[in-house]
Amino acid sequence: MVLKGGNMPGYSSLMVLVPEQKTAFFMSYNNDSMMSLDVYDAFMDHYFPRTITVKKPTYHQLEEKEAQKYVGLYQNTRVFAIRTHFSYENGALVMEDETAGK
Repeated sequence: MVLKGGNMPGYSSLMVLVPEQKTAFFMSYNNDSMMSLDVYDAFMDHYFPRTITVKKPTYHQLEEKEAQKYVGLYQNTRVFAIRTHFSYENGALVMEDETAGK
């Protein structure tokens, strides 16, 4: 399955390709909501219901030495004013920015 979404202020879109089922859909709308995720879930549940139970992901403690290669300040390549800081706390990487918080 291939998904590609795009968002900018006042506009959102989502393209979904399911090659094995010869199926695709595209949606585009003019608001800032994430309703594409709800539409995607409803579409997939209706046409391709899950036949297996998917396990929730498990998270493993990360050693500080391993985490250091990810720690730092990252700049969004589309909206240059958005910067995200990654730090290490108690065995985990912590992401923090001005819009989503910590």
